[in-house]
Amino acid sequence: MKTLSKELFVETLQIIKAGYDRRCRFEKAMTEFNDAYFICNIGDEWLNQLVSMLEQLMDDENNPKYGTTISWWLWDNVDKKIWWEVDGQKFERDLTTPEALYDYLVEKAG
Repeated sequence: MKTLSKELFVETLQIIKAGYDRRCRFEKAMTEFNDAYFICNIGDEWLNQLVSMLEQLMDDENNPKYGTTISWWLWDNVDKKIWWEVDGQKFERDLTTPEALYDYLVEKAG
């Protein structure tokens, strides 16, 4: 498995999230100045490519129903917890922090 260091992974996720949050704030501010909904897609290509690189480096496989874990973590506005069941036993994993997400991906890749 090709992995990044935890520090670089966490830093990269924080940069992606901060850039996305800035863009959302910009879109919201621009919408207040006109009567239409403003969408800014400047930088989408590099952002999507960076996320794809993280997913590939961390062996984050695409689930046809749910997508990848990294994309889910970045873009879905949900509790960052996962649940699964094995032989009737239920498990829960808290992935709230980038560090917890990294640990989960490394363990999952084996």
